Amino acid sequence: MKKEEQRIARHLAKHHTHTKSQAIQWSDYNPTPEMLDNDPLFDAIWDVIKTWDIGVPAAYWGYTGGTGNHVRAIYDAIKRIK
Repeated sequence: MKKEEQRIARHLAKHHTHTKSQAIQWSDYNPTPEMLDNDPLFDAIWDVIKTWDIGVPAAYWGYTGGTGNHVRAIYDAIKRIK
């Protein structure tokens, strides 16, 4: 492996390991009807991530296209810092 690949592998091993107790309830991130009904922040996030392949190891294995649940997780994180 190249040095950069090794650095990334070490980072992922250190920061992206989850146990069942750390797993999140992905259904907690369902968008609300209000979010889906023309919320500008929700729409802006969706416009950016809708073509991404996203993995959430604490919720599921593998990757999927961007979903409303991904948008909701980002949306909630932004609202916490506002």
